[in-house]
Amino acid sequence: MKRFALLVGVEDYRDRMISRLNFARADATALAERLRDRCAFDHVRVLADESGEDEPLLVNIVTALRDTAGELRQEDLFLFFFAGHGVEKDGHGYLLARDSLQAFPEHGSLSLELLRKTFERLSAGKRILLLDACRNSPDAGRADATNRMGDVISRDIVAAARSRETGGTTTALLSACRSGQRAYEWPAKGHGVFTQYLVEGLDGAAWASGELEFDCLANYAASQVRQWAANTPGLPIPQEPWYEKFGEPGPIVLAATDTIKPAVDSLPAKTSRAGTVEVIRPPVLRVETIPSGASISVDGQVRGVAPLELALKPDEYSVKATKNGYESWVRRVRYDGVGDARLLIELPEQRLASVTTTATTAGSRRRRQVDAVTTDRSKPSDNSSICVTCPNCGQHDYVVAKTPGHYKFKCPNTRYVLGCGKYVLITVKKNGKVVAR
Repeated sequence: MKRFALLVGVEDYRDRMISRLNFARADATALAERLRDRCAFDHVRVLADESGEDEPLLVNIVTALRDTAGELRQEDLFLFFFAGHGVEKDGHGYLLARDSLQAFPEHGSLSLELLRKTFERLSAGKRILLLDACRNSPDAGRADATNRMGDVISRDIVAAARSRETGGTTTALLSACRSGQRAYEWPAKGHGVFTQYLVEGLDGAAWASGELEFDCLANYAASQVRQWAANTPGLPIPQEPWYEKFGEPGPIVLAATDTIKPAVDSLPAKTSRAGTVEVIRPPVLRVETIPSGASISVDGQVRGVAPLELALKPDEYSVKATKNGYESWVRRVRYDGVGDARLLIELPEQRLASVTTTATTAGSRRRRQVDAVTTDRSKPSDNSSICVTCPNCGQHDYVVAKTPGHYKFKCPNTRYVLGCGKYVLITVKKNGKVVAR
């Protein structure tokens, strides 16, 4: 099996009526480096230069797609990444190439219909479509305005991903945001938020048991972007990556330990008598949580979602595990680096607030205190209780009794400015309906 990748980053458009993007080129380049060095892809092509044969002009993009399609076989994997502007016009979606015209995107742009037809012709059994195309308005006069992903682009992206679902093919679609949302840039990191977490995942945060499956990479990036958006106050529009798979079920493996090209100083090596270099995998610390899926930070840096394996030097580290609905876990952990080690973390269910219940029984009023704990949004703890999401921030859930009455609690979510941290009143009506007062 061979692995191919074509990455396009359009940052500075020739048409000055199209606003410039800041990190599209850096995003494409950073991902390409990881695919070459960490995942040992066989062929990686980047179109992100401002001149020459690697300039992201429409003709170069189409030619590269055509040339790559001619080399692919059924057992191969193909990844296509695009960072740039995406627009809609007259019921069609377009990805703007460097030579696109703002007034006429149908001329000189990569239409998603053309991308769909190209994917139909691909022989590769595993295909990945990565898109980061809705950062800000492509109109140079409104460069700071939002550019939400529209329904037309969403429809056309799905059509491209669903092309040739039969014949033993599996296609993964991962977009930086969903319809009605936008993608953000992260100046402090020098990347788009979406790509920053893809890079972290490729660097190790999404690896598990010596393999990097695209499912794990997509889930890591999606969870981290959601967390970033939740922790960033003042965002006018949320960002939540959109991930779907089509065609034959099964994993898409980007890399495995025996195919990795490690950095020269990252792994110890020894030379055999035949003169070849044998890579020795260093000991790892495997972090698991109950329940799984908790975000793991080491010395303040997010490393991934449990379960995950960490290659650490012998030392003492501050390890933190967080998961919505559970108490945070923070400990100092000493890792000796002698052989593989396992760290199992059990997170206690979060006790958020004391809810004051007021009800009327036999003409008299009585007050009682009920502890509210978080639970799954769709699964109340039992038939006598209701799961209620905080009406102000939507980030915390509370369980209240179905008994009609008034409930008062103080939302502990202090990260949000509008309303949270203040008392919230909820009324449970006789029909079981819950309303905020």
